[in-house]
Parts: sequence; C-alpha cells; structure tokens
Amino acid sequence: MAIQLALDIALKGPCVTGSASNVVGLVRLAIDLGACTVGGPLSDREAATVHAAMDCCPSEISLRTATRHAILSGEDPLGDMLCAARPPDERRRAGAFYTPPSIVKPMVSWAMGQSPVRVVDAGCGSGRFSAAVSRERPDVQIIAVDDDPVATILTRACLSALGARNATVIQSDFLTLDLPRIPGRTAYLSNPPYVRHHELSAATKSLGASLAAGLNLPFSGLAGLHTHFYLAAARSMRADDVGCFVTSSEWLDIGYGKTIRQLLCDRLSTVSLHAACPRSTPFDDVMTTAVISCFEADSSNKATAVGWHDELGSLANLASGTDVPRAVFQSSERWSAIVRNGVPIKSSERMVPLGSVVRVHRGVVTGSNEFFVLDADRAAALGLSQWCHPAVTRAQEILECGGTVRRQHNTKLLLDIPRSNHRERGSRLDKYLRTGEASTGGLLAI
Repeated sequence: MAIQLALDIALKGPCVTGSASNVVGLVRLAIDLGACTVGGPLSDREAATVHAAMDCCPSEISLRTATRHAILSGEDPLGDMLCAARPPDERRRAGAFYTPPSIVKPMVSWAMGQSPVRVVDAGCGSGRFSAAVSRERPDVQIIAVDDDPVATILTRACLSALGARNATVIQSDFLTLDLPRIPGRTAYLSNPPYVRHHELSAATKSLGASLAAGLNLPFSGLAGLHTHFYLAAARSMRADDVGCFVTSSEWLDIGYGKTIRQLLCDRLSTVSLHAACPRSTPFDDVMTTAVISCFEADSSNKATAVGWHDELGSLANLASGTDVPRAVFQSSERWSAIVRNGVPIKSSERMVPLGSVVRVHRGVVTGSNEFFVLDADRAAALGLSQWCHPAVTRAQEILECGGTVRRQHNTKLLLDIPRSNHRERGSRLDKYLRTGEASTGGLLAI
C-alpha cells in the first residue's frame, strides 16, 4: 500500500504532468531524500538535472516517508517509479531493464562471499546492487557507475536512505572509466544495459574493438553492449579481483559471443555459469534469456560449476552446480549444451541445420520490421500478398508451438521480393517501396 501511494503521488501529483515532468518530480523526491549528500560531487549533467528539479515543489512528507521505509525494507521504489515514468521505447533504446530482487540477491551473496574491500556496480541504474551490498556489508567501499544522470541521482538517494557513507556515485560511461588501484579485492557486479548492436553508435563499436584489441581478443561489430561491459571489466580487473554479471545468454552460442567465451577461457577463470530455461522470463519487462556468470581475474585451470534452471529466481547458491573441466569449454564453440547437460553436444547428436529446412533472414538492414512484416489483412489491402510469405517473427512462436510450427490466422507475413522482380512504376508494390525508401533516406534494401 505504501509503495502504491508513492507511485500515485510521484506520477500523478499536482506538480508533475507528462512523462518528462514525472521524471523531474521523481528527481525532486530523490533530492528530498538526500541524493546530494551521498556519493561525492555531482557531475555537470547531474547538477543540471538537480537544478531543473528544484523548480518543482517539494515532495510530500508522506511520500518521502513511504519511499524511505520501502528502501529500508529491501525494495526499490525509486527504480520502479522511473520505469513507470519513462515510456517503454525510451527504456528499450537505453537497455534499461532493471534486475529483479530474486537475481540481485544470489549475485550479491556470491560477490560478498569473496570478501571484497570494494564493489563496482557497473551500469548501476537505480542502484539495486549497491543497495543490496550496503545492506549486507556497510563497511565495503561502493563505486556505482551509470551514464544516466537521473539513474545516478536515484542511486544516491537510495544510498542516502540506507545511511551509506562509504559510497561513490559516478555519472559516466563505464566503458571509459579509469578506476584507481587499491589494496585488496574488487568485485564487479553488473546487469549491463540490454542494447543490441543496431542501437550502438559507431564510436561505441569502435571503443569495443579497441578494448578487445587491448586484451588480444577477437571482436565483432554485431556484439551487443554486454560484450563491451565484459571487456571493460576485464581491462580494469587486477589479480585476485572477481566479477558477477547477468546478461542475455545468446553469447553462449552465437558467433559474436566468441569474444566473451574466449575472455572467460583464456584471460579469466570462470567460477560458475547458471542459465535460465528460454521459456522463463527472468526480467518482467523484456522477453530475453539470461545467464549469470561468476569469474575471477586469473587463468588457473579450475573447473566451472554449471547449472540449468527453470527460473533463475529459484537459484540460491551461485557456487553450486555440476563441475565441468576448463578444457571442455576451451574446445567447444557452443556452450549452452554444456551449461544444460554438463557436456557439449557430440557431432553425431547435432540437429539438422535450420538453414537446410527453411530460409533464414537475420533481420533486415533497415531494422524496420514494421515495414517488412505485415499481417494478412494489411498485405491484402496494400495489394502485396503475392510477394509475402508466412514467417516466424518471434522466438516465442517456436517456444510455444509444442514441436510443430503451424500457419494460423494471425501468422505474420514477410515481404520478400525476388531480386529478379522489376518494379513497375506506379504499381502498388512500387508505391509501397517508395514510402520505405523515403523513411530510410533511400537506404531501403530488399
């Protein structure tokens, strides 16, 4: 009830209207909770955000009380409010999908079990890892890093409510962060922003390539931002440091995941890998797989504990699992079968390649799925049916098909025009393609 009251006041109160204003009102609440008193000096972007929020009326005392009580009870009301205030498309572009408590808890428990003197919360968001560390080990030095000034202000407020005094909050890109060396072990905790390569700038991809080159690792421009975070952590880690990351599990098998696989095999020592069944939904607001990796900054020949779970939320001990020799990972190109079964798939057991059964398109170069993927009624209305073919456009269609994918009334169609087709000027196909070319600056590829 207290959290619902906080949400109602923060998002619908008289001082705030619209999503942008909702965020400003939320920042004002964070200021009133003591955001500016914890974490060190504000960055220029944080200071500007605080300045803008000061024009908003102070938050209600009841809201502050309810929010502080929720934080002390182990919840993240500020992060929940931010997710509610920002449109889904905006959060999706930023990869802002916050870690549920059921995953935060075992990750922090494992990291604290390694007796670190410092914890780096990389891509901290609203500070869920930092808060959990502060609750468990108030003496540990915390460094929380995020590029989003609103997120770092919320992290400061959360840590203020918890009474944290050994914390530094840095509004910066973790990929370029230069951390000072300290005596003792540092633990890196992260749920890297879930951003695929399509959304990454050329500068970010170039930075990823540079990080990989510095570690003598291969790098693909198709890698998502989580790969960059692994590389940045490995660059900063010193002997005896540890890390615990939760990411999409695609890197276990996909070609551009080779960077992470080789990193965990050759430059780091993988302590454990725990993956969730693809049918599970580890994160409430995004349909993605998940794997938690625990690793150390050494190259010793240790076995890796692996585990396959219906839900990662049921996982308690990240150090447990089936031990798999390091050599098994080093000699395998795909790791999901190892994590699932403790052994790689033998060549005789490999499935029939998907490409030998159906035509496979790994996305369209424009990224405009709404242009190329249509339902049957729209295709007919546009006069495009003859160029459209049934297609599986969501992984969930396969996961829920029971072994057989069948065409149904709501099956999506893919606009797939043969290269030999000549566009007749003024035809329905030509008109439709021209709208696509206009929206992509003439870069439409078919």
